[in-house]
Amino acid sequence: MSDKYLLTFALSLFVGSTLFAQLNEVKLTTSDGAERHRFGSAVALYGNVAAIAAGNKDLGNGAFGAVYLFENINGTWTETQMLEPDGSRPIVSFGSGLALWQNRLAIGAQADSVLFPNDGSVYLYEQSGNQWVPSDTLTAVDGKDGDRLGTSVAMWGSEIIAGAPLDDDMGTNNTGSAYIFSFNGNGWTQTEIFAPDPDDEDRFGETVAMSAQYAMVYSSGDDDVASASGAVYVFENTGSTWTYSQKLKASDAQQTAQFGISIDIDGDRAIIGADAHGGGNEGAAYVFQKTDTAGWVEVDKIVSSDLGASDFFGHAVAVQEDTLLISASGDSDNVTFGGALYRFVHNGTSWDETKIVPSDVAMSDFFGTAVALDSGYYFCTAQTSDELGFDSGKGYVFKEAGTAMAIAPELLLEDFQLFPNPARDAVQVSFQMQERHPLEIQLLNGQGQLVYVRKIRHPLGQHDMTIQTSDLPAGLYVLRIHSNQHSVAHKLLIGQ
Repeated sequence: MSDKYLLTFALSLFVGSTLFAQLNEVKLTTSDGAERHRFGSAVALYGNVAAIAAGNKDLGNGAFGAVYLFENINGTWTETQMLEPDGSRPIVSFGSGLALWQNRLAIGAQADSVLFPNDGSVYLYEQSGNQWVPSDTLTAVDGKDGDRLGTSVAMWGSEIIAGAPLDDDMGTNNTGSAYIFSFNGNGWTQTEIFAPDPDDEDRFGETVAMSAQYAMVYSSGDDDVASASGAVYVFENTGSTWTYSQKLKASDAQQTAQFGISIDIDGDRAIIGADAHGGGNEGAAYVFQKTDTAGWVEVDKIVSSDLGASDFFGHAVAVQEDTLLISASGDSDNVTFGGALYRFVHNGTSWDETKIVPSDVAMSDFFGTAVALDSGYYFCTAQTSDELGFDSGKGYVFKEAGTAMAIAPELLLEDFQLFPNPARDAVQVSFQMQERHPLEIQLLNGQGQLVYVRKIRHPLGQHDMTIQTSDLPAGLYVLRIHSNQHSVAHKLLIGQ
């Protein structure tokens, strides 16, 4: 199995000199990954299904963005489907927000132009057998030019919240709003919610989170404490409507800290990230607990034990029961801006910390773009990784060592030959194929950049091809052959 596709092994984790845990690691890329796709721009996880966006994938005709579905099949996380807009109009940023609940998937498209340029929308899909099929498209009844509905999306049961941070309904310029869509059995109703103290450039709705009883909405431009220190507004589900109940701010709020850039709720606990907190963008995260008498109360401020400048700790967060995931997408302890993920587990009195860094973390991966947590699986993405070309992106799944977790099996080729190797002007590739699924032949350089690609729509039978290499710089390359489910790779040395 190539190190350019999927890897699994036990990974030792350290903070300083202390061994904390061992995790299994699996790397995820897509069957058609290529430069500038930014796979990993958003992620959602529910049970055995994960949705990961490639927010910058060029679909042609001015459309950008796709969403890939992965399913945990007997311990193997396998790509099962790719979703993209229907092509009826150019849609930009398909996948700007993602949410999963049981057999329903919500996909934000914040630059969709439904009735007005960039008014935004949310696309709904439902699982039918082994496929996810379109079911509805949600738009704001009062949508306007540039509202950007779908910038953020969250879902709980039959309720969906979507942010429209550039909405001007409560002011003259980008005060923001959010819409709560409720399914009544026949269709979707909608309620627009606002900050009770709106102001221009507050951008209420940039991030949202939802539980059965509460919705939380980030306002990046809120300046109650300091300029753009940020705030999170809490709305409560009373059974018949959603009512504003509280405004949350960090106990040590700072200018441009971005308190609220990431939010997650689980029951009576919420985690809120502020990735620009500190004098040098070190970052921080805050744990809030719901109380009977005082509402939501800050109970902990969390920073990593090795916090440094430009770590952007708190860029993405997730919580489930007593486990927190907090990313530091700018962490440079291993390589410059490689990124890191921290797991915190509550031991009854405090939080035990584990630092997670991928085995192949590379410069400017910004590992920690998006995170998700469910049933002991930890998802974390690196949308600017050059795994399959510049900014192609990749994702990772982590789980406790000793837990069964596998990768997709290798593609079986018969009579495979790659010659000469080393090569100079050209290389011959030949193999026999019994599989009927379409194949793609790729050649990647040492930086993971795609330098050659050939698609085979009907692969059954014998294949012989010549790849010209005379214009390629000398070095180590990887020849990758893959279908939508399997992959195999071979090293190729190109000399002068």
